[in-house]
Amino acid sequence: MISSHILSELEKVIDDIIILDQGHIVRNEPMQTLSNESVDYLVLTTSDDAAAKKVLRDSQLVQSDDLANDPRVIFAKTATDTLAQAITQLTAANIAIYDVAHEHNDLETTLLNVLTADQTEVPHA
Repeated sequence: MISSHILSELEKVIDDIIILDQGHIVRNEPMQTLSNESVDYLVLTTSDDAAAKKVLRDSQLVQSDDLANDPRVIFAKTATDTLAQAITQLTAANIAIYDVAHEHNDLETTLLNVLTADQTEVPHA
């Protein structure tokens, strides 16, 4: 048994993970399951982010939940042609693209998301 807050190191040496929050088990599963929740994102900086979000939704390049709760133009990096298609759609809509950044949702961020989601659920008995 190992106890640590440094998931990047734990990921290298453990097979299963138990996440505790205030003494209650929040997750108990193989480490690979938690690792699979780590997602790569593309974040675009545009001349009109609100319009860019609408274009990307309307063209069905992204799901509405990819853009929810984030003021940036952000979507999951699912295929190499997704970015090219997004650029084509935005250019056709006269929206300038100033920057494209890659973000990786690492295991520590995934853990924080798990704990945050747990806090919004019904309190433990």
